Amino acid sequence: MTSTIFREFEEDDTYAPFLATDFDVQSHASHLVQGVIIAEHLNKLNLGLSRLEREIESQVGNHYEDLLSQATGVETLEDILNTMHTRIQTLLAGVERVRLRVVEPYQRVDKHTLVLGRLQASCELLRRVIRCLMLSQRLQQQLTTEPRDITKAAMSLSELDHLGRDMDLSGLEVLEKEQRLVRQARSDVEKQAAAMLDRGMELQNQTQVGTALQVFHNLGVLVTSVEKVLDSLITRLNKSVSLALDVHALMHISQDIRRGGPGKAVMPAPGQSVQFRASLWSNLEKLMDDIYHVCIQTSHLHKVLAKKRDPVSHVCFLDEVQRQGRGHLFTRVWRNVTRILSHEFAKAAQESTIIRQYLEVDYPKLIRLYGDLWRRLEGISAEMRLLDPVNLMFAAHDAPPARDEVDALIKTITSELNVSAVDEAL
Repeated sequence: MTSTIFREFEEDDTYAPFLATDFDVQSHASHLVQGVIIAEHLNKLNLGLSRLEREIESQVGNHYEDLLSQATGVETLEDILNTMHTRIQTLLAGVERVRLRVVEPYQRVDKHTLVLGRLQASCELLRRVIRCLMLSQRLQQQLTTEPRDITKAAMSLSELDHLGRDMDLSGLEVLEKEQRLVRQARSDVEKQAAAMLDRGMELQNQTQVGTALQVFHNLGVLVTSVEKVLDSLITRLNKSVSLALDVHALMHISQDIRRGGPGKAVMPAPGQSVQFRASLWSNLEKLMDDIYHVCIQTSHLHKVLAKKRDPVSHVCFLDEVQRQGRGHLFTRVWRNVTRILSHEFAKAAQESTIIRQYLEVDYPKLIRLYGDLWRRLEGISAEMRLLDPVNLMFAAHDAPPARDEVDALIKTITSELNVSAVDEAL
C-alpha cells in the first residue's frame, strides 16, 4: 500500500517535487507563486496529507505489536547505554588516577636516565682523555728514547686514532697540544717507516722490511703503502727504459752530432756509429739488470709479506694485501714490465731509425739478453714457489703447521719434481 501511494505521488506533478532528494522549500514556493493557483494547489496538498495520515494510521494499526516491542527494545537499549556510560566514566576516572600515579615517577625516571646517560658519556670522555694523555706521554718516550721503537710508536698512534674514531675529541683544550704532537709524530713515523722500507728493499734486509710493514699495518695503511712501493718500482723502471732508448742521451757521448733538417730523424755523426751502438747495448744490458733488481725487490717484498702475520687476528699480511689490492704482487709487476717494454721499444723504433736498425741487426743479441734475464728470473720464481709454502707454515712460531699447509707444501714439491723429471740434468 505504501509503495502504491509513493508511486502515485511520483507520477503526480504536484507531489513529485517533494520526493526529490535535492528538494528546496524556498525555490519550490517561488515557483508555485509564479505559475499556479495557490488555492487549488493547497487543496491538493491537503488531500495528499490526508492520504498520508490515513496510511500512517493504517501502518500503526497493522504493526502495533511490533512498534511496542521496538519501543521496549529502545528502553532496554537506553538502560544498557546508561550502564555502559557509567562504567566508561568509572574507567576514565581509574585511568586518570593511574596516569597521575605513573606520570610523576616516569618523569623522574626519565630525568634520572638523561642525567645518567650524560654522566656515562662524560665518564667515557674522561676515560678517553686520560688514555689519550697516557698514550701521548708513552709515544713521546718511544720517539725520544734511543733506539727508537717505531713499531710500538705505531701501535700507540693506532690506539690514539681508534680512541678518536667514534667520539669527537676535537675542541678539548687539554688535548690540543697532544693532538698536534700526535699528528707530527704520525707524519714522522710514516716517513721513517717509508725510509726503512726503501733501505730494506734496496739491501734485501728482511728485518728492516718486516719492521716497516709492521709499522704500516699498525697505522692501518699497509695496503696503501705496498701499493706505493709497487708504483714506485714501476715508475722507476719506466724511467730506466725511457732513458736506455733515448736517442739524444745515447748521442750525448759524442761531441760531433749531426742533426737532419726539418722532419728528419737525429742521426749519429760519421765515425760515431760504433760508439752509439756500444752505448745502446750497454744501456740495454743495464736495463736488464734494472728489471732484474725490480723483480728481486718485488720477490723480497712478497717473501716478507708471506711471513708477517697480524698478532691478534693472525691474518697473513700477504693475504690482506692481495685481498684488498689488485691480485698477485709479482704478476702485477711483471705485467707492467712487459707493457712498458713493449710500449717503449715500439716508440723508440718508430721515432729513431738508427735504433730500429741496430735492434734489427743485433736482434739475436737482444734475444740473448732477454733469455739471460728470464733464466735469472726463473731462479727467483722457482725459489718463491718452494719457499713460500714453508714460510707460511712457520710464520707463527708458537704453533705447529696446519694439515692444509703441509698438504700445500707436499703438492708444491711434487709439482716441482714432475717438472724437473723431463730434464736429464735435473
